[in-house]
Amino acid sequence: MTSLDHEDLGRLMADVARGWAVSSDLDSILRGITETAVSMIPGADSADILVIAERKRFESHAATSDVPEQMDALSAASR
Repeated sequence: MTSLDHEDLGRLMADVARGWAVSSDLDSILRGITETAVSMIPGADSADILVIAERKRFESHAATSDVPEQMDALSAASR
């Protein structure tokens, strides 16, 4: 990804959000978020969405590879 100014980034994020809004499938929306994050963040190789429920249950969602889920499992085990 090239360097973007705030205005360009805002337009890009709005376009991405509109694309997610047409889907009613939560898994597809979350997958779109993680895939977009990997494509927009320089140096990012993978991503997921980690939900921590009641400070003890770790749930990984929409991982773009096995790495984020493995990291989440390590984090959960170290608590």
